[in-house]
Parts: sequence; C-alpha cells; structure tokens
Amino acid sequence: MFCLNSVVSVHEMKEKFLHFIWQNGLFDFRDLTTSCGKKVQMVYSGTYNLNSGPDFLNARIRIDSTLWVGHVEIHLSSSEWFQHKHHLDKAYDNTILHVCWICDCEVYRLDKTIIPCLFLKGRVKEDLMDQYRKMMEEKVDISCRNLIHKVDPLHTGLWLERLCIERLEQKTAQIKDELRKSKNNWNAVFYTQLGASFGLKPNAEPFRQLTGIVSCNLLGRYRDDIEKTEALLFGAAGFLGPELKDPYPKQLYNQYLFLKHKHSLSEMHLSEWKFLRLMPASFPTIRISQFAMLNKLNPNLFNLITEPHTPDQYIEILRTGTTPYWNDHYQFDQKAAFDPKFTGLTAIRNILINTIAPLQFSYGSLTDNEAIKNRAVSLLEKLGTESNSIVREWKKVGILAKKSSESQALIQLKNEYCTLKRCLDCQIGYRILRNEKNRFTEILP
Repeated sequence: MFCLNSVVSVHEMKEKFLHFIWQNGLFDFRDLTTSCGKKVQMVYSGTYNLNSGPDFLNARIRIDSTLWVGHVEIHLSSSEWFQHKHHLDKAYDNTILHVCWICDCEVYRLDKTIIPCLFLKGRVKEDLMDQYRKMMEEKVDISCRNLIHKVDPLHTGLWLERLCIERLEQKTAQIKDELRKSKNNWNAVFYTQLGASFGLKPNAEPFRQLTGIVSCNLLGRYRDDIEKTEALLFGAAGFLGPELKDPYPKQLYNQYLFLKHKHSLSEMHLSEWKFLRLMPASFPTIRISQFAMLNKLNPNLFNLITEPHTPDQYIEILRTGTTPYWNDHYQFDQKAAFDPKFTGLTAIRNILINTIAPLQFSYGSLTDNEAIKNRAVSLLEKLGTESNSIVREWKKVGILAKKSSESQALIQLKNEYCTLKRCLDCQIGYRILRNEKNRFTEILP
C-alpha cells in the first residue's frame, strides 16, 4: 500500500536522496510531464557524475516527440539553479532536463533558452519516504539495525570486503602524507607507526613524539647496547632524573645525560604519559622497554613489511620481553612481584592489524607491488577478529565478525557511513531503500 500525495516538504528532502530516486527510477512514470505540460519519457537516466558539473551526464530523454541527449541537473527546488549560478556556467549549457522536488520558477541556460523542469513531488511512494526519513532521524548510529537482516548476506559480505579495502586505502592516504613529511623515508614512517602501536591507544601520541625525538637512525646507532637504547628512550620520554634511587635507572640517567648533550636531544614531560586505568603490563614504561628490545633484536624490522611472513612468524618476532630490571618492576624505584613481561598476543594482533597490514598495503600501493598489497589483505583474513565497542555493537545487531578483515570493515562502516548517516552511499542502506516494494515495476517502460 502506498500514497503518492507525500506531505514531505522541500526542507525535509535531501538532494542526494533525489539523486538516488532518479538513478534507480523510484518514482511514478505514468503521465510524466514538464512543468509547462510537455510529455516526458525517460530513455536513460544518465551516468551519475561524482565530479563538478551536472549531476547526471549523457542522459537520453524524450520530450514530446524529440529525443534529447545531454545532462540532467537535480535540485530540491528549481530556484536553486540561480542560487548556484548555473545560469552563468557554460558547463551547464547542455542540460536537457531540470529534475526537482518542486518547481517554483523557470530556469534558463547562459544563452537564455528555457530548460524543461520535471518535478517529482507526489511521485514517490510514501513507504520509501518514511523509511528514508526514519533512517535519517534515528538517534542510534546504526539506523538500519531493524532492517539489515532483510539484506542478502551475500551482498553484505561483498560490501564488507570492499569496506576492508576502503579502510586500507584511507590509511594509505594518511601514510602517504607521513611519507611526504619524512621526504619519502619508509623506515622512519614505519618506526613511528610501530612506536605508536606499542603505546596502545592511550599512549599512541606520546610514543609518536618519542620516536620524533629519538629517530630510527639515532636508535640504530646504539642498537647493540640495550642500556644506551633504553637510556635514550626513557630519558627523552622524561622518565629519568636525579631523584632516581635504584642502581639501574641511575645508570640510565647518567648515560642519558651524556647522550642528550652529544645529540642535542629535547625531552618530553612525564605528565604526557598515561598510566590511569591501564593494566600494569600496559604501562608505558613496560612498552618502552619492549620497544627497545624489539629494535635491538631485529636490525631489519622493515622486513616485516617487505618480506612474507606467516602469522606465527610475526608473533615470534613481535613477542619480545624487557630488560631484566622490569621483571620485578612496573615503574622506576617501585619493586613488584617477579613477573617476566612479554608483549601479549592481543597487543601483537593489534600491531599486525593497525600497523603491519596498513603499511604493507600502503607500500604495495605506492610502489605498484600487487603481491605485497595482497599479502596485507591475506594477513587480515588470517587473524581473528578484534574485540572493541564497535564490533560488539554490530554483534548485537546480528552482524558477527569472524576475522580481522571483517572487524576492520565493520569499523569503517560504523565510522564512515552509519555515524555520518551516509545510508545512500552504503550498499546495505542502498539495498534496503531500493527494495522492490519501493519500485513502480508494473509501469516501467
């Protein structure tokens, strides 16, 4: 059951929704006429234009007895043609039809010739209008939570595959910007990204600052001396000072004073590091020592990006411990029970998902190496799903991620589509709204 006498005002309508309606033919084709009474037949709606210029290119529209080939421009009201100054733009001279929700005035091209206007108000099923309005007004982020089960799982699966790649492409753009800043130094970008991942989310930014002070080249000069390596990192991080009492941190402090003077190092403030609500094993002190040990044991860490590894091989490399001092400490000068501290499997998985795979994909993309790109996707498909609030929210809706490629896709879907109400750009929202009950299939030409 449907009603063509829609009460939706022009202010409630979204232009992108009109694009969707036009592109998919979701309006009543019976007795189509322009605002001045000329008969209209849509032969081909045109190619959707995502760039500047008219909305649909190379459409074929029969108006009365004449077949016109050209562009279609879409607005909520026809007067927007003048608001957007299309009447002064040569790019719109080949517009053959102006499609609007309402036509409140005639429009014309640069040469003053009138452009026929077709208005769609009253020609769209009320069910479709209501469904779209509810999705846009839904207070929760996942607007289609009660409708998503109606979409074929095959289509959902294909969309998630595409979203995983989209997320990797988005991260590639960010990494490309980092490369530009580092003058195309892949090792430096990898070192910074790896450091940020060791900091976990609470200390990712302080770790980035730390890797900016103690560069990969500087750390590499002292890689064989773990005491100097830790002195550099802990000193630049702001953890070392004359008040320390234990012999080992006092040694680090003395080493750091020499290295700081030698290399003109700046120093972070201790308050920049987060300890609150962190498990002791995730304290930045422990993570810095593990990061130092990882760099000592693996002089060619960039091979993690360029060379093939199995998930088990990655785990073996990244599962590093600390220097002996940290076996019974979580902070300097504070003794704790003996407990050797190795990088946990959850942390390693996060490093693989959020650092190794994106950098592999970026490196493959920016060096035209498809094998390395595919290796990144394959890695995500082999790793188990993440556990975070977004993945748990999708689970409540009935969408279960079984591998990290799917959990990454669901994060992309939530952040870049659901939260922003981009339902028309989402294949799930698209298929819900394009449902056969919203079509006029019985009268299509």
